[in-house]
Amino acid sequence: MDTIEIKEKTGLSENADFGDARLNKRLEIITDHLSDALDSPIPSAAVNWATTKATYRFFDNKNVNPQAIIEAHSNTFIPQISDEPQRIYQHSDTVDFDYTGKKAADNLGPLNYINRRGLYTHNSLIINSSWQPMGMLHQTHNVRDDDGFGKSAAREKLPFEQKESYRWKTHFDKGQDLVKANPNLEVVYVADREADIMELFAARTNENMHFVIRSKHNRNLVGEDCKLWEKIDQSPITDTYAIKVTDVVTKKKKEVPVNLRFTDVTIQLSPRTYSSAKSLQVNLSVISVEQVAPKQPNKPYIKWVILTTLPVRTVEEARQIIKIYTKRWLIERFHFLLKSGGANVEELQLETAARIQNAISTYTIAAMKVFKLRYIAENQPNTPISEIGISVEEYLVLYDFIHEKIDSRVCFNPDHIPSAEEFCIAMASIVGFLPSKRQKLPGLKVLARAVDKFTLIFDAFTVFMSMN
Repeated sequence: MDTIEIKEKTGLSENADFGDARLNKRLEIITDHLSDALDSPIPSAAVNWATTKATYRFFDNKNVNPQAIIEAHSNTFIPQISDEPQRIYQHSDTVDFDYTGKKAADNLGPLNYINRRGLYTHNSLIINSSWQPMGMLHQTHNVRDDDGFGKSAAREKLPFEQKESYRWKTHFDKGQDLVKANPNLEVVYVADREADIMELFAARTNENMHFVIRSKHNRNLVGEDCKLWEKIDQSPITDTYAIKVTDVVTKKKKEVPVNLRFTDVTIQLSPRTYSSAKSLQVNLSVISVEQVAPKQPNKPYIKWVILTTLPVRTVEEARQIIKIYTKRWLIERFHFLLKSGGANVEELQLETAARIQNAISTYTIAAMKVFKLRYIAENQPNTPISEIGISVEEYLVLYDFIHEKIDSRVCFNPDHIPSAEEFCIAMASIVGFLPSKRQKLPGLKVLARAVDKFTLIFDAFTVFMSMN
């Protein structure tokens, strides 16, 4: 699938199942309001007091739960996956939401400190082969227990199913379920070091389900007199090239020259995974990239060891695995959008954990509109807006407003349908964005503000036209 639509082909209400048609419809109404005013508080996004109260009642309804909310959303884009052979990526990661000092703080759990209160949300974002977001496949929330805080040694003795790390396997299994239902589909599960878990490796049962995971543990190897990291360090350098990474300080992309190594290994499973594994061993490819420049004090240094079930026989295939891993930052950008880059869910003043979780899942769906628009503009900039669910009427209103209020050189042209990139830049101009060589496209926060403002402009135009 090379083009992702901003508006799903089937509505949320048709795919929701809360046991009440009114609740199903309410989810669609709420997400429509929030997606058009992502940067606004709930009362402003809801427009009037009746809709505001209905939104809060929806979050509080005992028949509403986060799993059903996300399933309603995933059922809108999964049917769009064609029967043609293709590959998609499942980016999986955890984000924390801090509600310290908010109404819900007493009903939530500790984060990294006992007095820092909130919850953890684990997401699996689906990205297509053109690196465009499709939607959220699965989402789980975890509120830690105060009694278990600081007792990591005790938690280590728990059965795997009771550990927090179990979430990585449950999300991996969701990808496998998707593969089983779509035989021509190949899913690649992409995750950082926390997903380096024996039970996840052993859980793979379908040859069309793969993973690309950064190594956290220096694992034992079968038939070798050294461990994993020593094995890859002893392998010859096969290539030196530059990769694009995001600077941890400036948040800007930069190119870093790296040395590339790769080899095949067989990892010995630990005894605790024997009962669930078909084999006591797992065959993997391992790739490493290490920054060419020497380490410097207080400066980041790149050295990644990546494990994958995808075949790695050539330098080109090894480079592709590294590219897949670097694209993992897409889910980090989505988490930024949820936390403080537009949706600002940490500002929600809801009293219970259940309401907070329902709200986060609803905002997850609402945030997809801005997220998709931004990354279609980046990855397929020439896509006509007609293919991403933007109407000629919306295009007319935006360009006429810009022509009258911002730049008279910008005009509505019925014979030229703007591209996604052109429309994204034009949209952001209404909140003061000016493209430059360093920043060609607006960021997520700017675009969220622009969509919010354009909604007001378009609604005012619609009201005015109805009166004439």
